[in-house]
Amino acid sequence: MKKVASVLVSWDGFRDPAAQDDRRSFAADIATYCYQQRAEVVLLPAGYLLATSDTESTVRKEAEALARRFKGMSLAAGIDSRSAAKLGHSKSDSRQLLDDWTRKGTLPFWVFASNPAGIVLDMFRQRSSTSQNAGMMPTPTVTAKQKRTVHCSGLNCYLLACGELFNSHLRGVLGGQHGIDLIVHLAHGGLGRTLPTTFPKLARASGAWIINAQHTSNGWCWAGSPAGSVQKVSGSLIRASSGSSGLWAQIAFWNVP
Repeated sequence: MKKVASVLVSWDGFRDPAAQDDRRSFAADIATYCYQQRAEVVLLPAGYLLATSDTESTVRKEAEALARRFKGMSLAAGIDSRSAAKLGHSKSDSRQLLDDWTRKGTLPFWVFASNPAGIVLDMFRQRSSTSQNAGMMPTPTVTAKQKRTVHCSGLNCYLLACGELFNSHLRGVLGGQHGIDLIVHLAHGGLGRTLPTTFPKLARASGAWIINAQHTSNGWCWAGSPAGSVQKVSGSLIRASSGSSGLWAQIAFWNVP
């Protein structure tokens, strides 16, 4: 049994270049709390940090620094590259830009996983953002679809980034893929109403747990079990110990076999 922490984070400083130092500091608070609670895997939302450029190397440096803060635990988290700051507050406001990026394979959203030694195991660019633009991406090979599996503290974890939950190319492989213990769903935000139906279906089809992490104004920590049940809990509230951002997080713990 592995103890997995799922983290909901407030919107304070989201994609604001001036707020990234506060977000990095708050990550240390989250790491300390999760470590004290004996978590073995921690899930942070997509776009937890905004990188200073669009280069993969810059995003990777941010990922490596964030991974080191969670040393002693495995981490799955998301980092947006600089172009993400061009987006509006909703997907409808930014639909054309998101569609163009999806078509070109250049979405500025990345997810990664690291091991307890604080080493980044792998990093992936998000491939689609909505059910509508999912068909705009090139059909991935079976190998490409399966490449998202990362070994985190004894769990085989499959990483889904925000919006990829609605991509049949990517979701379909999980129904026939064996050996996955946990589907990690890292969202930017805006989810909740869809999770009570999508999570049980995907969990049952894959035979794996699925757990969500995202930004929120208030809400629930969601998980789906292989039996097809869905669970939601409010989690424990923690606040940033330094800075003036008003950052807070709700953290829930799940026991995954």
